[in-house]
Amino acid sequence: MPDPVPDSAGLAAVQAWCGWHVAPSLTETVKVEGQGSRLLLLDSLRVTAITEVRNEAGDVVPSTNYKWRENGIVRGWWAPEDLYSLDIIHGYTNWPAELSAIINQIDADGVGSRLAASENAGPFQRSFAAPNLESQPISVRSVIARYKLPPRP
Repeated sequence: MPDPVPDSAGLAAVQAWCGWHVAPSLTETVKVEGQGSRLLLLDSLRVTAITEVRNEAGDVVPSTNYKWRENGIVRGWWAPEDLYSLDIIHGYTNWPAELSAIINQIDADGVGSRLAASENAGPFQRSFAAPNLESQPISVRSVIARYKLPPRP
C-alpha cells in the first residue's frame, strides 16, 4: 500500500483526528510545561528517541534523571510551570498499512467522505466541507482510534 499523498485532505483529517503527525518519523523539538508531577506527556504515540531535555533556563537535564516510553510518557521530577524543551525523534518510519489504506480511500472517495456544506438545484452547484471522519463507518473509525492521542489533562 503506497503512503498517502502529502498534504491531501484525507491525510490532514486523519492527522487532526489523531492529534499528532503519526508518520513519517521526524526529529523535532517539543515544549512541554511541567505540572509539578512526575510525568511529562508528549503529543506522540511513537517516540523512538529523546536526544536531549532542557529546562527553561537552558540547562540540560541529565538522561539519568528521567525515563521515557514509546507512548510519549516521560517520567522524572518536573518543576511546576517550568517549560521543558525535548529534542525527540518520533512517528512511524512509514505509514501503517491500515491507516494508509484508509487515507487513500478517503481521498479517492472525495465526495463520499465529506459532508455537503451547501447545495443548489440550478445550475447544479454543490460544495463540500473537509473530510469528516465522523461520517466514516465505525470499522474505519476504530482503526484510526488506535493511533489517536488519549485526552490530556
